[in-house]
Amino acid sequence: MSALAFAQYGSGAVITALLHPFGYAKVLMQVGYEPLPPVPSTTFFFRREVLVYPNIFKYMGHIRAEDGLSGLYRGVVPRVLAGTFGSLVQFNIQGKIKKVDSKSPKKQEKRGDDDEDFVPWLEKFAQETAEDTLSRCCGVIASHPFHVIMIRSMVQFIGKETRYSSVWSSTKEIYEQEGILGFFSGLIPRLIGEVLTIWFTSFLARAINKYLVQEKDLKSYTGAACGVSP
Repeated sequence: MSALAFAQYGSGAVITALLHPFGYAKVLMQVGYEPLPPVPSTTFFFRREVLVYPNIFKYMGHIRAEDGLSGLYRGVVPRVLAGTFGSLVQFNIQGKIKKVDSKSPKKQEKRGDDDEDFVPWLEKFAQETAEDTLSRCCGVIASHPFHVIMIRSMVQFIGKETRYSSVWSSTKEIYEQEGILGFFSGLIPRLIGEVLTIWFTSFLARAINKYLVQEKDLKSYTGAACGVSP
């Protein structure tokens, strides 16, 4: 791994860790945890009085009141491991695919810009998006055990459990109770979500480049804005 790649993964891990409390509170919201009562508020357009649940900062304040400042980082280790390991696998798979593509004469012939006819453009889109999907799905599958551990360590806050307090204890608990398959709970819906996201964002980015963006220098930023890796 180059020094640049190492720095990118390191900075990504640091940012993930710093923003972890927001992800933690989001997960508790998604599983329906409602420790705080709704409060009166008004709608933006019609100014009607309604009851709304507290925002994410209130949730974070509740977690801190219950577990202290360190409690906001429950599950941060498996989350960083999942993100780093998944990115490493995805990066390596992409590298192998690009190496194969560079040796294929047919692939070289298909390479072109976004001004080509629709059918060749669509074929190129499908080919490259399928390759991105393969590498991304490999990364998701490889990192999913850490993702499962992360979710369970977060959610145990609700019942004040301690079985998933560390990566080691979580691994032991899941293996003893559910076997190897326990580490891949929820994998299928996660993969479906990843595939749909990749194909939608990739098509959106390429369509914008083909029909809306004329400057070639600006086209490289479209994928980043849509969340598509170059």
